[in-house]
Amino acid sequence: MNFKKTVAGAALIVLAAVLLGLAANFPLLQKFLKGEFRESLFSSDKYPGIILIGLAEAEELFVRGSTLFIDSRPKQKFSEGHILNAVSIPLEDNKKKLKSPLNVPLDKIIVVYCDGGDCLESLALAKVLHSQGYKNIRVFTGGWAEWVGTGHPTAKGHDPQ
Repeated sequence: MNFKKTVAGAALIVLAAVLLGLAANFPLLQKFLKGEFRESLFSSDKYPGIILIGLAEAEELFVRGSTLFIDSRPKQKFSEGHILNAVSIPLEDNKKKLKSPLNVPLDKIIVVYCDGGDCLESLALAKVLHSQGYKNIRVFTGGWAEWVGTGHPTAKGHDPQ
């Protein structure tokens, strides 16, 4: 009888842990069910010109001054704040094809960013840029949140382009 109670107690603990885990990760579970993870993954064979980078490499490329930073967030968020000298190319307006050409060489280093964290807009826009012939694309995974959170140069207002 003791053995049955122990097994039942253990099963109850496992069930509670599973339910708690699902509840704690509900937003992540919703994204998985929507298929967002399949869309976010990319093969280095299919997209050889796209590289994920962190803050240190983004800083280095920013300091060089010859890198084009692209903010893939909606225009409203861009106008509220963006990386200094970045241009706004919202993913929402350019999901399949760029509406306006970038007018930069196809081999120019481009850094695309969005909010950071679980934001996938920058990676999706990088894929669009790749399909348009750009082959030197970096996706800054920390995005706007990490950039502004570490006190790097920012600006407000609309894209002058």
